[in-house]
Amino acid sequence: MDATRPPPERPDDEADDARAVDAASGGQVRCPYCHDALADGALAGTCERCGTAHHAGCFAEHGGCSTHGCGSTRASTAPVGAGPAALDFTPRTCGCCRRELPREALVARCTRCHTTLHVDCYDRMRACAPGAAGCGAAVEVLPHAQVVALEWQRVARSGALLCVLWAALWAIAWVRAHTFAEREVLTYAIAAGVAFFGLVALFARLRASRLAASAARPPRRVKAPDAKA
Repeated sequence: MDATRPPPERPDDEADDARAVDAASGGQVRCPYCHDALADGALAGTCERCGTAHHAGCFAEHGGCSTHGCGSTRASTAPVGAGPAALDFTPRTCGCCRRELPREALVARCTRCHTTLHVDCYDRMRACAPGAAGCGAAVEVLPHAQVVALEWQRVARSGALLCVLWAALWAIAWVRAHTFAEREVLTYAIAAGVAFFGLVALFARLRASRLAASAARPPRRVKAPDAKA
């Protein structure tokens, strides 16, 4: 065996190579597919599963992420050096220490009572409520932006439900009305209510979609501890 010949590259080293900074290229990250540097200003596709940056064309040519064992076919694109977009939402407060949760942090959220906590606070209490066993439901650890997106989704569902109920109740009144004038007023009332609740639901849905897209890392589920422990 030729001692001067470098050993074959192992598949497990590809993930390390993808995230390694190439000193010879001026501190730039290298694409794991073509191994060329991702120049400042180039359009990069960042894998939504493992976070590895590729050239956008390389990601498309490979048919997805080229990191060994990933297999994701989804990526978010942004120019290299642009930095992450600021997350525009009102941060929630921790249900234990009452401090504001960092915008970029992973937080713990109860799937039943929807209490949101710092992961450290949940780790310390082993419950979703301070001084009690909590509700005993499973707790998710997920990006703060995704927690707020879930709340907006609840608002969107509530708005859609109120829209249907408003239309149904006033439609019954419209059927029971005896004069044309009464029905005309009820028609305006139905249209105004449906438009208002419909716009609320639409706005909440769009807001939830934007925040969900900004949450880069997928959630992982944490099993709730035994309340009797």
